[in-house]
Amino acid sequence: MTMRSKSLPLLPLLLSLLLASGCLFNTPPEPPPPQPPPSYKPYYDADPVTAMNNLVYNFVTAWERMHLAEYRDSILYQGTEAATDGEIYAAFKFYYDRSIDPYLPELDLYDREIQRATNMFGGQPGNSVPGIRSISLDLMPNGQWANPTDVTVDGDSYPPGTKWRALETDMLITLKSNIGSTDINQWLVEDRLIFHLIPTRVENTGAPGTYHTRYKLWKWRDVIQ
Repeated sequence: MTMRSKSLPLLPLLLSLLLASGCLFNTPPEPPPPQPPPSYKPYYDADPVTAMNNLVYNFVTAWERMHLAEYRDSILYQGTEAATDGEIYAAFKFYYDRSIDPYLPELDLYDREIQRATNMFGGQPGNSVPGIRSISLDLMPNGQWANPTDVTVDGDSYPPGTKWRALETDMLITLKSNIGSTDINQWLVEDRLIFHLIPTRVENTGAPGTYHTRYKLWKWRDVIQ
């Protein structure tokens, strides 16, 4: 049975998976997929819009493949990489929408996001919640990539070239077994999120001393419609 939601029932799942045990960077081995998984698109492109769209595509691919290393190392901004202006900025943050449940935390920092992804992608059970078997995800653009309008974003400064965009979410999470005595083993989540991407610089190996711009996910805000 599938439970359809506007994201609220998903939040207890995500929070409960933070309670699962296990080493942070030691996920259980996964059986080989029945067919070759989709490949990732290049993170660098001479066209900035293509590069940003590729990052969103790779985000979806990493979640559907439940590929922790790609998500952790290639997609999220760790707060250690120099931006295109040479400065270091605050690391990735996830912001909850507390409009329905004011008791939700305001945000999760980078380390908690990695812990959650480790548990989710590793199929580890949480507090009375079975582990995740598979994830199907669509992110559909809502508007164009735009510049932030305030001097800071949620109190964090940012470099020139930082962009944001709203995306509609259609995600199906299938669990390894039913939840307790119910026949519910899936969540269908339909809501909206806002991504902020930060431009980092990566040395151009073909021309030492020059750099490519590579975008990383800096902020993720959940929006309950």
